Amino acid sequence: MLGIAGGLLVYIYCGMRVLIVYIMSVQQSAPTPSCSKEYMPKGDKNLTELKAADMSRGQLFALTFAFILKHRLTKRAMSDLIDLMNTVLPSCLPPNIYHFNKILDVDDTINTHVYCSKCNTYIGKVTDGVSQSACPECQDVTNFGESVKNGNFFLIYLLENSLPDILELHGVGRYLIDNSNQTLQQNDPEVIKDISNGELFTGNFPSAISLSCNIDGVPVFKSLNRSLWPVFYVINNLPLEERRKPVILHGLWFGHGKPEMTCFLQPVVSELLSLQENGLQWLQPSGETASTCVFLDLLVADSVARPLIQNFKQFNGCFGCGFCLHEGL
Repeated sequence: MLGIAGGLLVYIYCGMRVLIVYIMSVQQSAPTPSCSKEYMPKGDKNLTELKAADMSRGQLFALTFAFILKHRLTKRAMSDLIDLMNTVLPSCLPPNIYHFNKILDVDDTINTHVYCSKCNTYIGKVTDGVSQSACPECQDVTNFGESVKNGNFFLIYLLENSLPDILELHGVGRYLIDNSNQTLQQNDPEVIKDISNGELFTGNFPSAISLSCNIDGVPVFKSLNRSLWPVFYVINNLPLEERRKPVILHGLWFGHGKPEMTCFLQPVVSELLSLQENGLQWLQPSGETASTCVFLDLLVADSVARPLIQNFKQFNGCFGCGFCLHEGL
């Protein structure tokens, strides 16, 4: 009883403090504390009079989800946070936890791939009905569930799903169609200003689209030898100032040390070859279905990632230079 009474007193005390601050802010004659002047310099204004943040609903959803993960919110706290956000800005987030989690359910767009824990050889994609498979290199039997539990896996976000979303839902397809003829007329064949001006450029939209790839590692923890290696793309058909806005994630590796690129990039290369040969199906603004071939024209990597991708020694080893045959010092 004493604990309940004490908690009730604290709750009433906090509520009275909030009420006092509110009353002082709306009383024009009463002196306002300096902190309240900074927060409400012209009194208690309506929220609709405040300048809204330059942010999309998707960005707000991502920030909210990051906040939930950082502070390890319970389901009750998560539900209250969603209700609070939707009260301040109606319909800015899904109405409840169920619909919030439905957006996070990406099993149909993200594939989980496992590899051998002994030799890092690629095993295959995790699918329903298949629980284990033998490693083609060392013949060790790999259990898919145990591999995922132990971290011997990586994720592939299919381009056949993400690229149509970029072209259709984000308006990139309409933008490229509207500006393709104008860009061709402005290009001077004697002046090379960008990758799209070169003779080997393959992205003549909408029959083809050109991508640039970046692969790099990011250390996640200082105390543990674990790193994160994403595979990103940008669309070369877009102007340089617009190119980095729709960044496309294709693969994500998380594990000990550096990834075995012959394993990690195997499903990445397979899908790129398929989209280059068979094309990408997406819906144009006119309502017609277009088939666009996807070409990877450029891969950008630093001096650490480049030898991993090319499968030779690092830059500080003997014959580690990727541009000449000098042995090194």
